[in-house]
This record gives sequence, C-alpha cells and structure tokens, in this order.
Amino acid sequence: MSGIPASRSVLGAVRTARIPTGINRESGSGKRLLNELPTVCDCGVWGATGDEGVVGFYINPPNGAKEDWLHERGEPFFNPKWPPSPGKSIVCLVFNPSFSAAAVAFSEEEFDVFNDVQDPRVKLWYQVPTDAVVAICPEVAERLSAS
Repeated sequence: MSGIPASRSVLGAVRTARIPTGINRESGSGKRLLNELPTVCDCGVWGATGDEGVVGFYINPPNGAKEDWLHERGEPFFNPKWPPSPGKSIVCLVFNPSFSAAAVAFSEEEFDVFNDVQDPRVKLWYQVPTDAVVAICPEVAERLSAS
C-alpha cells in the first residue's frame, strides 16, 4: 500500500479514509453484515441504513466538478482550526488515489478525522458559506446547525 506508513494497519487506513466499509470506529473491527452494506444518496451521504450509520456528507455538484464548486463558493485557508467562522462551514477536499472527495466537517469530531496528521492524503481546506453547503446537501443542515 503505497502512501500509507508501514506502522498503520489496513483497517486504520480505511477508517481514516472514511469510506463505507461497516468498520466499527470504536473497536476497529472489519466484520460486516449484509444489512450494514453502505448506501449513497444524491447529495453524497455515505453510510449504512439509518442515521447512526452515516459516515459523512460530501459535496457532489450535479453539474460540474466539486473542485470548481469549491473554487467559486469557498475561501481556501491553511492551518485549519475548529470551529468555523460564523455563517461558514468547513469543507475538506481530499485527494484519494483514484478520486477526490469534498467532505463537509459537520462536527469537531469529523473535522479532527480529516485533520489527522497521520493521514498521508493531500487535503485542501475551504470555508464555504453554510447556506451554499446546505443548498447542495440539505441532509447536512441539521448537523451544521447543531455544531
């Protein structure tokens, strides 16, 4: 596995990548059941069936690239810190080996996952008006208002 330090397990890499695999975050267990298979909705919500299974919220514009959407609406920033500025949401553009993902940091815990210094993936950080994030991904609205 190129790009992942030898000291990290495959399960650790998958958990950090936040892709839907049925991995239990607490135990790191890689076991999965058929009813835990991931589902995807139109706005890019990854997770198993039911709210507790949501792994994350992702920006996936229906017309155009997520990179263009972020460039047009967001403000890039370095050395990210929680919480976001008032009226803004933090979005992390993550470059995976075969695709990019624009993850909405809807909580401090979610922000910390993407800001993990042990994660070797390239990331760009944006502050985006919360209204713009909710317009493209309404499912995240409740979580953003709670943070």
